[in-house]
Amino acid sequence: MSDKGVLTSEQVKQLGLTEDQVQKIADFRKAMGVPFEDVPDHIQDDITLFRFLSGKKWDAKVSGEQYQSMLKWYKEEDVANIWEWENKNKEVIETILSMYPCVRYGFDREGRPLQITRLGMIPAPMFAEKVKVEDYVKFHILYFEKLARLCREQSTKLGKPIYQVSVIIDATGASFSSRHFKPFFSATAAVDKQNYPEFLNSVDVVNAHWMVPMLYNIVKPLLDPRTKEKIRMHTSEYDKALCGHIDAKVLPVAFGGLNRDPLPVPTVEGLEQSPTDTLAFKNVPARRSVEYTRACDDPKGGKFLWVIKLDSYDVNLTVQWTEKGGTEKKEVAVKEKISEDKGSFEVDGEGELTLTFDNTYSYLTSKDVRFAVYFTPGSEDAADTAEAKST
Repeated sequence: MSDKGVLTSEQVKQLGLTEDQVQKIADFRKAMGVPFEDVPDHIQDDITLFRFLSGKKWDAKVSGEQYQSMLKWYKEEDVANIWEWENKNKEVIETILSMYPCVRYGFDREGRPLQITRLGMIPAPMFAEKVKVEDYVKFHILYFEKLARLCREQSTKLGKPIYQVSVIIDATGASFSSRHFKPFFSATAAVDKQNYPEFLNSVDVVNAHWMVPMLYNIVKPLLDPRTKEKIRMHTSEYDKALCGHIDAKVLPVAFGGLNRDPLPVPTVEGLEQSPTDTLAFKNVPARRSVEYTRACDDPKGGKFLWVIKLDSYDVNLTVQWTEKGGTEKKEVAVKEKISEDKGSFEVDGEGELTLTFDNTYSYLTSKDVRFAVYFTPGSEDAADTAEAKST
């Protein structure tokens, strides 16, 4: 931004704005009476005005009503001093975080903050007992303001406008009891819809088993139409979709990436953590098979290690190796009707290791497979370390 918050010609180009859109932002700025003396610069700059206009398809009248409503809300809620609420409510925040596993997990390929929330793991009935809706709304605003500040920092660092975040929601563990979280979701969805338009770049819901669409339909009417367009549901095979906008080095191993930094889990007393929390997930439909491929890009090779667990039922497993440039698949392991497995395979060059989860023998039952495939180049000591981490 320039000193006055007006977009520069370079920023206009980076945003892909037309001359007509640039003029609409200028007209909107004048109509809204910007600048104001009693609100921070970052909620009256051109990026913010652009978000409000684009969120309403450049309808200046509707956008203006929403923007003025946001300014009124911003002052009434004293959002500029949300940090004071944070300092005075440490215990409330700790209680929320003990049941609400969320983390800022690096950045996507464009430099947007990546937010991961393991929504399915929230003990919703306990959450509803221990947390007040108004406290959760304050926590939510605090979190969004921190993300917005991080966007501004990224804009300065990267020299281009960063004004959105990418979100991954892990639905692992979601059940009918998750409905108890609806009052909290309803309250924050209303805040987001009115005051944070176009703040989300994308929302990828992973491990979305059969119940998740049903739960989503309960809250779907609460969402802004633009937000609905950005939500993508993935039951399995989502690693390639995620890696399209998130580098594999940033994406957690649990979601098919290479990043082994731990993901958050609920820590509230009385809950047991599942040993499969760090594993990726694939649903294998009845009468079908599903593949997962992990590449070795090191010319010197290395060691693969795989870990597989099913909470119920079983699948057939085939592990195959294909050398780079080759077409022949070498069988590494073939196992029938397993509920868990662990194995390793050393290679001396580049290629791909493919795991096939075969459920063709089941006529009615789909199977949920949790797994991890690690690759460690170099010495046996490094491979042993990777194996120790998987156990």
